[in-house]
Amino acid sequence: MTSTGLSSRELVPLTPAPPPDAVDCEGAETPPEETPTLFGKLTGGLSLRDLSPRQMAEVSLDLYAAGVLAYEDYELLAFQPELHPQYNDTIGALTGEPAGPDRARDFVSQWEERLHFEQRYNPQNTRLVRETERIVTLLQTLDGPPDGSGRTLAA
Repeated sequence: MTSTGLSSRELVPLTPAPPPDAVDCEGAETPPEETPTLFGKLTGGLSLRDLSPRQMAEVSLDLYAAGVLAYEDYELLAFQPELHPQYNDTIGALTGEPAGPDRARDFVSQWEERLHFEQRYNPQNTRLVRETERIVTLLQTLDGPPDGSGRTLAA
């Protein structure tokens, strides 16, 4: 032990150096830290904008079991066709894209695109349009601030 009472081999916390592009250079602003989302808070840091279908299926069940999702919402979010073993022989054969159950994607954008499609090509199917609108609203709420911005989650 040294005169300060600490062993010379004691571990000292290390603060990581910022990456070179984040260093403040004479008046340049550093980018703001990423704002946490309600989804991130509920799932331990996951992001709806960077989530794989496999993760979505798993976390949907967790959110349903915790009472965050209604059963109907859980059904829609947990169903991930790319997890089906015959995906490449069916949907993949038609689209020309193989399954990517572990490839991350932006689920908020995907559901927004799906809503626009349904509104444009299936407006007569009001049940489907309302269902898709409900999921988009839910995902936007979950992708918002941790306080939920006053929106309710369960429909």
